[in-house]
Amino acid sequence: ITGALPAQYGLAAGSVVNITTKNGLYQGGGGQAELYGGSHGTIEPAFEWATATGGTSLFASGSYRRSNGGLAPPDGRSRPLHDGVRELEGFGFLDHVIDEKSRVSLIIGSSNERNQIPGLPIGGWAGSEVRHGEQRTGNHYAIASYQLSSGKLSLQASVSGLVSNGKVDPRTAP
Repeated sequence: ITGALPAQYGLAAGSVVNITTKNGLYQGGGGQAELYGGSHGTIEPAFEWATATGGTSLFASGSYRRSNGGLAPPDGRSRPLHDGVRELEGFGFLDHVIDEKSRVSLIIGSSNERNQIPGLPIGGWAGSEVRHGEQRTGNHYAIASYQLSSGKLSLQASVSGLVSNGKVDPRTAP
């Protein structure tokens, strides 16, 4: 579903997954840039770029999201006490045709997310302390492949790696 507003499920933000395969050999080259802005200081710039030269094709994309309205607050407020979001994501695809029987490809991706966890006052609604926290997540991966085709025989060898880390830091602050 396309439109000007983000996906909604009830009163909470949701998501729509749109998968389209792209690379420079089939796109002809070029790119696009996008900028989305909205309430709670939300800004989301993004780009896509593809090119091809000879037997080499390259596709890259990236995005950044900053908002002061991430997770739904536990007390139903429209402006939570502690609710910032920072996300940086990147993706790259490289494909090179060696000859009519073989090719190599490389896929890399990275995601860094930092989400503040909305707080509730401690000691009643009039309390001066607020219980809140922060969640940090990082995922980085790479996949390299070699493909060989000869007659009815087709072989592919791949190697992949993933580094993933996450941390939740609960805090109490005035």
